[in-house]
Amino acid sequence: MKKLFLILTICFTLLNYQNLLAQKLEIGIGSSGFIPTGNFAQKLTTEFSCGLSLNALYQIPKSPFLIGINFEYSIIDQKTLHHLYRVKEYKSHSNAINFNALFRLMSQQGTLRPFFDIQMGLRSVNTKGDFIFDSYFNHSDKHQNVNMNNSTFLGYGLGGGISIYPNHKFGILLGCNYMGSSNLSFVDEKQIDNQSTQGWDQLLEKGFDKYAQTVQANYFNPFIKLNFTINAGPSYGKK
Repeated sequence: MKKLFLILTICFTLLNYQNLLAQKLEIGIGSSGFIPTGNFAQKLTTEFSCGLSLNALYQIPKSPFLIGINFEYSIIDQKTLHHLYRVKEYKSHSNAINFNALFRLMSQQGTLRPFFDIQMGLRSVNTKGDFIFDSYFNHSDKHQNVNMNNSTFLGYGLGGGISIYPNHKFGILLGCNYMGSSNLSFVDEKQIDNQSTQGWDQLLEKGFDKYAQTVQANYFNPFIKLNFTINAGPSYGKK
């Protein structure tokens, strides 16, 4: 009985593997930009930054629709401050991670192929800060990798672009998305107004939530990707 179950399992796996190979998959890798807008832009010092973008898409047979996942990582801000009380220097870096379901409508014929994207998923923003205090601070003068922001929230994206396919297995995608989000709690370090040594002790021990403000992490997301089509069969519309 066990041998029969094992044989059936192997046959089922092989059949599904063959079915997968018969499908059309697209793998994209490239660079994406980060251009913050609105209140979120006012809390950052960086007006533009770049990151890594990856996606994997499955084309629904006999249609121009593709579904899959998209992943992006960007360093969205770097600050250096000198005006904080008892702080000789403060440096921080913020990064954002996106993990979205991606729905794409794209022509499957021709060298130039326009496309339209819809994304929905999770987004995370994290900020780590390094404090160097002056000699009047009553204990260690260095505090590194202090957690300033750590928020996970919902996000969406709308956009499109044009793809250039010199052949049916390789293309270059140029596009831009508008990325919106739900509210998140975000600490703007420029607003820290603590004026006592004891206050710094409490902030470093308990966190900086008292300075957190509610914002929406909205931004424009231009991108360029190399797109590889795996097991490209007949395109939609071709016999």
